[in-house]
Amino acid sequence: LSGRLGAARAHLQPFVPLKVNLTRGRGTGLWHLIDLAPSGSVDYPSRLALPQLLCAQYLNELLYYLLRQPQAEPRLFAAYLRTLELLSQGDTRAPLRAFERELLACLGYELQFRLPDGTRARADTLYRFDVALGFRALRAGERADDGLCYRGAELAHLQEVCAGDLAGLQDPWCLQALQHLYGSVIAMLLDGRKLQSRLLLRDYVRRCGRAVA
Repeated sequence: LSGRLGAARAHLQPFVPLKVNLTRGRGTGLWHLIDLAPSGSVDYPSRLALPQLLCAQYLNELLYYLLRQPQAEPRLFAAYLRTLELLSQGDTRAPLRAFERELLACLGYELQFRLPDGTRARADTLYRFDVALGFRALRAGERADDGLCYRGAELAHLQEVCAGDLAGLQDPWCLQALQHLYGSVIAMLLDGRKLQSRLLLRDYVRRCGRAVA
């Protein structure tokens, strides 16, 4: 920013919602910034402490690396602002799972708890989650201890849970299961890229000795 917009530099801070005025250049199709100002009175930076600040940075990294389409996503933006608000109140795991669900749905990767052929899973059968195929019956000799294998009854429960408001979810088992499932899809979409926020969160967990995300 330069000239009369130089004073707006103070507003260019992480997690500060902005209202911007843009104009499109003739011929080039490029957008030019005319003016910007804070949108609302919420000061998220001052309300986010560790580890919530790292969780918020995780949201930003996901959006930066995965949301490539140049189109408005008002529902996702609303979910982003709501997640920042919930993080500023102290919770971490449930708000992050809710945001991951919204992001994956926006990208066309919403989790489906039925089998690839559209049928329901058998309650007592063990299934493995495959990012490319969905849930399939566990094959003979396959491991079932990597966080991606569930019985049909558990899948039915997760489907019911995901139909509600995940931001208020308190069930530790469901939160852990969704972390594994959403995490596997996100890892595939990131194609090997490591998120700095996740590395910092792991270091924080090692230091404080408790799960936060």
